[in-house]
Amino acid sequence: MEIEIFRKKIKGEVYERNSKEYESSLLDRWNLDALTINKPKLIVIVKNENDIINSIKFCKENNIEIAIKSGGHGFHSNCKGLLLDLNLLKGLKYNDYEKTVTIESGCRLGEMDKENQKHGYIIPSGIVSDTGVFGLTLGGGIGHLSRSYGLTCDNLLEAKLITCDGEIKIINKETDSQLLWALKGAGSNFGVVTELKFQLHKLNKIFVLKSLIGINENQSSSSSSSPPPPPPSPIFEKLKKLCEFIKENQKINQFSVTIIINSKELIVYSIYNGDYGNEYLNNMNCLVFNEPRKEIQPEDYTILQQFCDKELPRSKRYYKRGIFIKGELEFELLNKMIQSFNNHPIKDGLSYTISQLGGVFNNQIYNNNSSFSFRKSLYHISFLTTLPIDNEYQQNLFNNNNCIIEDKLKIKVYDWTNKTLDLFSNLKIGDYSNINDTFLSTDNYYGENSKKLKELKLKYDPNNFFNNNPNIN
Repeated sequence: MEIEIFRKKIKGEVYERNSKEYESSLLDRWNLDALTINKPKLIVIVKNENDIINSIKFCKENNIEIAIKSGGHGFHSNCKGLLLDLNLLKGLKYNDYEKTVTIESGCRLGEMDKENQKHGYIIPSGIVSDTGVFGLTLGGGIGHLSRSYGLTCDNLLEAKLITCDGEIKIINKETDSQLLWALKGAGSNFGVVTELKFQLHKLNKIFVLKSLIGINENQSSSSSSSPPPPPPSPIFEKLKKLCEFIKENQKINQFSVTIIINSKELIVYSIYNGDYGNEYLNNMNCLVFNEPRKEIQPEDYTILQQFCDKELPRSKRYYKRGIFIKGELEFELLNKMIQSFNNHPIKDGLSYTISQLGGVFNNQIYNNNSSFSFRKSLYHISFLTTLPIDNEYQQNLFNNNNCIIEDKLKIKVYDWTNKTLDLFSNLKIGDYSNINDTFLSTDNYYGENSKKLKELKLKYDPNNFFNNNPNIN
């Protein structure tokens, strides 16, 4: 009876278990393994802010936990109680005079990038176009252009927030600078964010060189049509030259590298944000990969943002961890990562992604203005395993409403990941909350900012109502 009364207050939709609409909404996420922990009793497809306010009141009155799903990438965007699905809220409002855009909470990176490019602007964001803008921003936001423009959250000017009391607040430097600081890195802990206002950057020419180093074939090649390369040099020589080049060019903020390693090859995306990319990347291509000069044309930014989509498709089973490391990228580290495939339970299911940081990312002003920690890191490494989906797993997704679904293979992947992370313990300085499919301590996520964040959490959400997130506790 209470659910029917609640349903009448919602302008969107309210779905209960065992309905097709419920299943469709629940499965609309990047990582299906988020559903193995628990499943909500109710899903609210939000149409407006009043739906959120009424949902918060309903949960508090009935002692039901709440979770929030925007793009559906987050492992923590689920619960046993009520799930707020914000997917319908996709508005974007531009102010060309201020060079800003205000975005609603259901927007994904690909949608945002497409509209931004039409206006001649960009916002630095992630590397998978299917990612939700809000989850990425509130946890930091690492991407191809972090060295040029900082994290996604560094470009956040204002947020509209609905608190645990159902109150709507506009958060900016003038209204509440401390809460704005907290939202930039730990934002999912303080309420339901419905709008974000960003500073835009002029869209420059962006040049991309994609290079392949075959791990098994012991050779490298570039991805464009060009004259046949000279005889391949040993893989280790190329890896050493790659590390040396990146180290020598660490101060060139326009230059960045994203490296993906799978069981067959090492994929290097070398990116230059500016007018001289053709010359710069050709120089790298010659020095590192020993390949002849070719014409490198500017890349469409929205295409660049989709480069990793094929490697990380939606609606699969994943287990991922992400860490920030200190120091430069060394050949020994790359070699250790390549060798680790030999004892992985699903060799062809493992991939690493190395994102180069530094540059503007390390800016002290950004460090002071956000709760995101680990600014001293020069690289982020993600460990990702794609797990198989069989018939038994699919059946269990909806037969076990609140049971943890485990299997022997998944446990082996957990164990392998933890043991491999131990090998990086001397380099690790922190965990990335956006790339983490487990439950860690506040210090792991927020480092030296943990104490201040705990104080703000007690102020704005004293009973930890919003806890299905990388939680401050």
